[in-house]
Amino acid sequence: MATPISVETTRSLQQPGQSGTTKPSPRHVGVFAGSGLRALVVDDYPMNRLAMVSILDRMGIQTKSAENGASALALLKEQPFDLCLMDVHMPSLSGIEATWSLRLSKGWATSAAIPVIGISANTGDKDKRACLEAGMNECLGKPLQPDLLAETIRSLTDDHRAASPARDSASSQQTSASPGEAPFWDLDDLLDRIMGNRELALTLRDGFIFDVPRQMAKLRESFGHNDHENILMHAHRIKGAAACVGANRLSEAASDLETASRDGNQTAARTAFFRLEWIFDQTLQALESSRNDP
Repeated sequence: MATPISVETTRSLQQPGQSGTTKPSPRHVGVFAGSGLRALVVDDYPMNRLAMVSILDRMGIQTKSAENGASALALLKEQPFDLCLMDVHMPSLSGIEATWSLRLSKGWATSAAIPVIGISANTGDKDKRACLEAGMNECLGKPLQPDLLAETIRSLTDDHRAASPARDSASSQQTSASPGEAPFWDLDDLLDRIMGNRELALTLRDGFIFDVPRQMAKLRESFGHNDHENILMHAHRIKGAAACVGANRLSEAASDLETASRDGNQTAARTAFFRLEWIFDQTLQALESSRNDP
């Protein structure tokens, strides 16, 4: 697990005028400024928390964060929040279980009816249904897209209206390159998602370089022992970490392994694993070489 990154560190990466920060998207910066919205961000992976806190702060939403479901419930009990972004898959107490507990709560500082947005790398119909049945209001995929996140928050927070930003028609019609044509690290895509914060992008990159090789080592060990449960767990974590940093080809490869393993297709799982290994090596090289860029 990467070294925890505090909310204070996140704030320091977002101060305007600092070197390394590119122009942010004008459609989203400050869109909720003055609304008074207070959001709790819950995710067990530090880089995901860092990215989500940065996006919300730039939108003008006050934020706090928690690294697991139990810590989230403690904060929700003691402090008032207007919105919660909850990672669905967390160890010990999952986002599903934490949401159940919140919905059953009484007398907490945060209302039991607070809007909860589930955040997951798995957004199939079955996964979304599980989120909604647990009491979540919506389930969004990782990595978060500012357009969709702002629209979702606006629709769920009736008492905190945000100005509706003009939609850039050229941007909204733009399509991404197919995964096979994508670079191993898509910095432009990452910057677009984190609203132009280049310094944050480099922090996410360094966190990936520090943490994900260890996740890959655990995945290799699990694969060698045919440990089905841990193959699924580590593939899922790599998928989310890769998506968070803009390594979209690696995220897709990890998703393929996760799907094949869940389906019990050993031949497809072996193929997906070896493809994942190769793409991981190429991605790591791309990320490490970028440290030498001016």
